[in-house]
Amino acid sequence: MAVSIRWHLRHASLLLLTSSLVAQGSWLPCDALTPISPRTGHALVPLPTGDLLLFGGDAATPGASEWIWDGVRWLPFTTGVPRRDGAAVAAFGPGRILVHGGADTGGSLTDTWRSDDGSTWTNVPSALVPGVLTEMSMVGVPGEDRAVLLGRSAGTTWQTWFYDVTNGWTAGPQLVAPSAVLVADTVRREVQVFLGTGPGLSVQCLEGSQWLPLVTLPSGPAIDEIAFDARRGRSVLLQPFDNRATDEFDGLALVVSQLGSGAAVTAERTAMAFDARRDEVLLVTNYAGVMETWRLTALPAPTVYSFGEVCGGPIGHLSVQPGDLPMPGATHRLVLDGPNTGFPNILLAGNSTSQFGGGPLPIVIPVGAGTCEVLVEPIVYFVMGANVPATVWLTVPPTPSLIGARYAAQVLQIDLFDAVAVSDALQVQVGLPLPEFELRETFSNELSRDAEASADRWLGGAVVQAQIGGDGRHGSFDPTFGPMVEPGIYHWHTDNLTIPASATLDGQAQVVTDGRFYFTDLVVPAGVTVRFRGPVPARLFVRGRVDVQGTIDASGVDMPSVVGTLPAHAGQRISSFNARGPGSLQIAGQNGGFGGPGGGRGGKGGDECLGNVLATAASDGQPGQDVRLSAGHAYSGAAAGTGGAGSPVHPSNGLSSSALTNGIPIGLSLVYRSFFSPGGGGGGYSVAGGVPAQPTIPGQVAQPNVGPAGAASAAFSPLPFPASPAPGYSSLDHFLIGGS
Repeated sequence: MAVSIRWHLRHASLLLLTSSLVAQGSWLPCDALTPISPRTGHALVPLPTGDLLLFGGDAATPGASEWIWDGVRWLPFTTGVPRRDGAAVAAFGPGRILVHGGADTGGSLTDTWRSDDGSTWTNVPSALVPGVLTEMSMVGVPGEDRAVLLGRSAGTTWQTWFYDVTNGWTAGPQLVAPSAVLVADTVRREVQVFLGTGPGLSVQCLEGSQWLPLVTLPSGPAIDEIAFDARRGRSVLLQPFDNRATDEFDGLALVVSQLGSGAAVTAERTAMAFDARRDEVLLVTNYAGVMETWRLTALPAPTVYSFGEVCGGPIGHLSVQPGDLPMPGATHRLVLDGPNTGFPNILLAGNSTSQFGGGPLPIVIPVGAGTCEVLVEPIVYFVMGANVPATVWLTVPPTPSLIGARYAAQVLQIDLFDAVAVSDALQVQVGLPLPEFELRETFSNELSRDAEASADRWLGGAVVQAQIGGDGRHGSFDPTFGPMVEPGIYHWHTDNLTIPASATLDGQAQVVTDGRFYFTDLVVPAGVTVRFRGPVPARLFVRGRVDVQGTIDASGVDMPSVVGTLPAHAGQRISSFNARGPGSLQIAGQNGGFGGPGGGRGGKGGDECLGNVLATAASDGQPGQDVRLSAGHAYSGAAAGTGGAGSPVHPSNGLSSSALTNGIPIGLSLVYRSFFSPGGGGGGYSVAGGVPAQPTIPGQVAQPNVGPAGAASAAFSPLPFPASPAPGYSSLDHFLIGGS
């Protein structure tokens, strides 16, 4: 590949010339800045940083290094794990790496090492340990904090083992097949095993701790290495014996990606993994004693990767202008930020990041009193000027063959004679925006159905929709959608609660105003209380799992109160409302408490009687609200009178002179009177509401001390269900009635 750039003031046309079309599923060599020492029995696994770790191999050299692929170059890396070949290595859980077994010069190993951050490694014990296994493969279970290991124990017998941080190793089921290899499908969130059956493949899926058949491929290839391409939602299968012969599995069927060519490469000489930063599968292979790095380009995306460090005097960073995409026929800008030093900035650009002019990169140049590294092939130069930010415009010709082509760039800052600073470098890949890819499902079985989030059944190629549970539009239930009012207690308002965009199935925030919540699954953790409040009932529709370990509270609102401490009322809740005002100040009765979601409010207390004027209707306790019915309810006329009745004032005229004392002379009646009204009555629903009890007081004189109770409230029954309901009239609405 050669590069030619025509400059037009601040605009340039970038011409990238390539000899072949970058087709879908093609392996292309990576222009690695640093070579790797030769080895076999190595593995490739992603680190939490996004880099790829090349682990193991070269067991005969105890001091050999591991290596990290940062997207452009290989960097030496130390793990502290003893040297070995053929180890099983996997990323799992929140950034963990697991290494198990393999062999050193003394023989087979069965130890296990774990890193929880990619930097600190520990030899972890386990009560149960897998024995000596060969041809091992190990992957993390998507969405879970555990890993699954598969290895040959003898002949055609393969053992399954599971590892988690709490329990260590536990044994799983055995499989019988000539060959077997694992892959983690992160799109479908499942672990699959490819079993060789002679002329074909049998693919099984891990369900809990069991293997269940997924699909049979009558004519499938033997598999040397496998990796899952998360960008395109398919597994990449590398065949043995034919160099870089590749197939792809889309979840149901195989597609040939690239035919083999060249000399044989055996299994212990290859390692493969998905590079999430580049959206590509990386292959590291020992080919004739030389370590080669290849990338599988399938409709490459436009990407920009920064590498190296700024060096020397004050200089900014080089980047592509946000929003610009290096695509065929499009223009993108390279921008240098940083301080204005007054020194000219020169852009270097070229194809290679590994060599220039027959010599290796980087090139060490003097900068001030020290040295800096030129990391790119300096084929073309452009004076960007001294003003920062400095911008270069590059236009990629509208040529499809440029898809997947890469170039590198770096800036040198100079004075009249020498370089004074060097920026970091960029590697830019020409590509196309991420296309949509197809995920196919036959619905012939339920292996891919998320039972946690759906009660639908997948049977015989069709989906049988669940009759209840709604559409799950609000995603997974989360108590924290409502505000926390006390530690572990969350209030959900049925007429105004926002489900965030991060939870909903359509990615848009949704405000619930009618009390209807539609979840895929609902779990209330132990120690958590969700209180529903509001004028409309709370309705929870759940398609999948429901597990209430905490509390769902739909009760009425507590009234203000204190807890008694005297022996007569110790531990009892006592109203803190003061119903008596000083002097001639009249106190209005206490308002009734709010009901639960959609429920009626309690009755209001009577206004205080001053004792020297006649009582009014406001002096009586006021009834509570009737049962709350939705608009258009078939029995809306039957709700009248269902609210709990208040008690009449006693004495009925409200005068102090009419209140006899309890065994005390009338002349002292202003000192103490035992007359009072009883409490309010209960609301009616399926039966009439009760009336308060009327206690008697020993020693009463001339007339009762307790006034008459209010009338009992009416009963309300929603039965029978209307024989001829209006169109769209639902039993879910008919029977969901707020209490009185």
